[in-house]
Amino acid sequence: MKFPEQGYEDQAHRIVDNTVKDATQVYRKLGGHFMPILSRAGDFLIATSETDRHAASRDFIRENQSLMFDGLSTIDALGRSYIVEKDIHYSVLASTSAAKMVIDTIALTGNDIGWFACKDVNISFDLTPQQVVDYLRTKSFWISGVENDEVLKAIQKRITEAVNDGKTYQQFLDETELYFAELPTVRPQTVFRTNLYSAYSIAQLEQVDQMRDRFPMWRYIAILDSATRPDHAALNGEVFPAGQGPYPPIDYNCRCTAQQLHTYQVDKERIVPSRSVRLPDKVQRFNTRGDFEVWLAKKQAGMNPAIRGEIQNEL
Repeated sequence: MKFPEQGYEDQAHRIVDNTVKDATQVYRKLGGHFMPILSRAGDFLIATSETDRHAASRDFIRENQSLMFDGLSTIDALGRSYIVEKDIHYSVLASTSAAKMVIDTIALTGNDIGWFACKDVNISFDLTPQQVVDYLRTKSFWISGVENDEVLKAIQKRITEAVNDGKTYQQFLDETELYFAELPTVRPQTVFRTNLYSAYSIAQLEQVDQMRDRFPMWRYIAILDSATRPDHAALNGEVFPAGQGPYPPIDYNCRCTAQQLHTYQVDKERIVPSRSVRLPDKVQRFNTRGDFEVWLAKKQAGMNPAIRGEIQNEL
């Protein structure tokens, strides 16, 4: 019986797509928070002061965090389950024992885990350590705060540009209303896709770290459609040794994933790393917690105090 590789990839894409779809409704509420403030202000100077004073949208932060956390924790469990299930599958074929895992200091095998049957795949939330759950909760709150802050800064930038361009306040309001109409179709795509696919990669890599002898290589998988960037499509199917290569996602909105290759596959199919692979000129790093911490530190440095305080209160 063949391992359901495609099933895990399809499930990852479904989780991301469904979460992005739900997120559009949450982003629409930001317009409902800021537009009344701007309308009441009546002029640019008051608008700047009032948006700064009422910067934090508690409803947006809480709803966005809840949605982000659900998506991150689900796709984290999927990524870890993919590794464990694949090891179990190929260990049976090789007539060897599946690897043991350490979860919250307890050594377990795949047989000790509670599995949730999903379409074509098995998922176990037991595989995600509590410290990771706590980290994802904190991460989702800060991402929500950053998003609130990004919109605030976009509004205040528009105020400055409107003043410099000699626009009337009503022109500014009309253009800002269009900005909020377009926001739900733009921001969730970038924010949720990038963070969820990153979480899927990080979960895989953290799980593989406990089974380094089982997964010596990995294969780059791109979605080959009209939305795929040529540099990403060119990497599809390329094989790299563990710890090497442009591990996806490699840019914002990247939907690429990695297939971890089991030793049984490598030996049976005589898989070898690709040669002379041309890597994209621009490769963003998203697949470690350190990458996120560096990004977050930059965002926190200039964050509106009211928004930062709202996040700290939630935490």
